[in-house]
Amino acid sequence: MGYTFVTNSPGNGALTYFKIDEIKPMANSHLTLFIVTTAWFAAFAPSLTFAGNWPICSTTKRITCIVDGDTFWKDGVKYRIEGVDTPEAKERAQCAFERDAADKATGLLQQIFETSALMFETHGKDRHGRVLVSVYANGVNVSDILISANLGRAYDGRKRNPQQWCKVSQ
Repeated sequence: MGYTFVTNSPGNGALTYFKIDEIKPMANSHLTLFIVTTAWFAAFAPSLTFAGNWPICSTTKRITCIVDGDTFWKDGVKYRIEGVDTPEAKERAQCAFERDAADKATGLLQQIFETSALMFETHGKDRHGRVLVSVYANGVNVSDILISANLGRAYDGRKRNPQQWCKVSQ
């Protein structure tokens, strides 16, 4: 089992990846100290990234972008935030209220991702093949933030009522 750290390089915004699969003895004590420290930190942060550019997904190839309030792409992999269900966006919305709420949830997720230190903790895949992930922004669970803002509902992965957001508007 390995851990991945992702950081933005100051100035140029380029991503730097560190992957640790195992620790081997090194002759250079500074490098060994760095690897041991990083491995210790990895036990508490399976994947960490700092604020960066998180555009809203478009029709072009999706690499790293926000789909909606509970789904995003990171490095070409599609993720579903565990524990929250946000309104459906665009043509999947069942009413104007849901579409508007989806835009707000998507915007909030983008704001959180672009202004916070993020930690991602994966939990397998959902029934649609997306990687399930708990996301923490500056140590706070993003699912809880969306629910507190009334832009998400607690969700356990089962089928939901497609009209749930439209009933709120009536």
